[in-house]
Amino acid sequence: MRGVFLSVVDLPREPTWLGEAVLEPARALLRAPDGTETTLRPKTFELLALLLAHPGELVTRAALLDALWPG
Repeated sequence: MRGVFLSVVDLPREPTWLGEAVLEPARALLRAPDGTETTLRPKTFELLALLLAHPGELVTRAALLDALWPG
């Protein structure tokens, strides 16, 4: 299996729908269908945004670690 190269540059800048919920990058929050807003911690937001930026692709643990904790 082959993974993908991830970068925080790949993070979406516009709101991204996740089923009936929406991820709002400008405010780092997830809004549920009922309007409930959950502010995400920075790494939680980055992880979710990176996964959403690569739908249907294999994202390995190593790729996530490199993208979220470089160096």
